[in-house]
Amino acid sequence: MHRFLALLLSTSLLVPSGTIAWGQAVPATETNLMISARRIELGGSKRSGELFLMNPSSKRRTYRITVNYRDMDAQGDTVERQAPKQGERPWTDLLRFSPRQVTLGAGQSQTVRVAAMRPADLPPGEYRYHLTVAEMPEPAPAAQDDTKEGLRITVSPLFGVTIPVIFRNGDLKAISGLAELVFQPAVTNKKAALTFWLTRSGEASSYGHLKATFTPEAGTEETVAELKGIAVYTNLTRRAMTLPLERPGAKPFGPGRLHLTFTPEGARRAEAQADLVLR
Repeated sequence: MHRFLALLLSTSLLVPSGTIAWGQAVPATETNLMISARRIELGGSKRSGELFLMNPSSKRRTYRITVNYRDMDAQGDTVERQAPKQGERPWTDLLRFSPRQVTLGAGQSQTVRVAAMRPADLPPGEYRYHLTVAEMPEPAPAAQDDTKEGLRITVSPLFGVTIPVIFRNGDLKAISGLAELVFQPAVTNKKAALTFWLTRSGEASSYGHLKATFTPEAGTEETVAELKGIAVYTNLTRRAMTLPLERPGAKPFGPGRLHLTFTPEGARRAEAQADLVLR
């Protein structure tokens, strides 16, 4: 049984022009797609991966799968590019995937297979692309209009999700760090928070989990925040982070010590840690 990740399609909204608007909230009633992974990583002996799609709705739906180029900005949002940058390999040189479009009945699922190609002249490095699964709208009939033009074209938006596909060629490393921690006290209708930079160096993207604990004076350590699946892509050396904090029982923060860690995916211990004393 595959574990599907339910997505409320708030991850990305594909408007007819093909641009991406991130963070747009969509009602749960419009959940028309479930996928099984947040990312696909290839490299070394792993030359292929799979993505499982499922139509959880009660209607027959068609999905189109495409590949695009994206960079991450300092706030962690990804910005689409229409073409590879100078010196960047086109995705058609390195990736193959199938199928590229699928129609699923209510409750049906489909496996999308992704394979990495390694040309003989491929330099060591990380090659990152993004796979977008978009729901295709049903054809909308043209509507009669009272204007002189006579017809009005109805355009339905497309909803979809995008995940990174990362192919690493060679023994690549990423080194993560935490810098410039600042505590933001709670205010009306807003939790306390910790702001900081998540830094990255090396030839690979970083990906892992953040955890914050608080130890009050004359007290015991408490977990006050956890955030999983945080990435910093190779086009960045640091990413701005804001981590909401909450003590058990919603107790206020007083004097004590905040301890922040970043643990890479699959690692047993934290790679980066930092402390902040509250007075």
